[in-house]
Amino acid sequence: MKVKKEERAEAQEILASNYDIDCGPSGKVVCPVCSGTGVIIERGPFDRIYKTCHYSDKHGYLTCDEYNQLLKGTLKPKF
Repeated sequence: MKVKKEERAEAQEILASNYDIDCGPSGKVVCPVCSGTGVIIERGPFDRIYKTCHYSDKHGYLTCDEYNQLLKGTLKPKF
């Protein structure tokens, strides 16, 4: 329990600061909102509802800057 508490405190400290995550040489990350599909599937009253992801590009990726903004809660939807 103590280790988990320390890890949680460390994660909160990193995410609360102006820390930017390095996305590697490609500069792109799979969108965590749509899981890289570019589509968000919601359960409707009769069937599934398919919506285009408002954050990723048409291939389901975010740039490194967009990903860091998403983690901080400052990324605005594209449409």
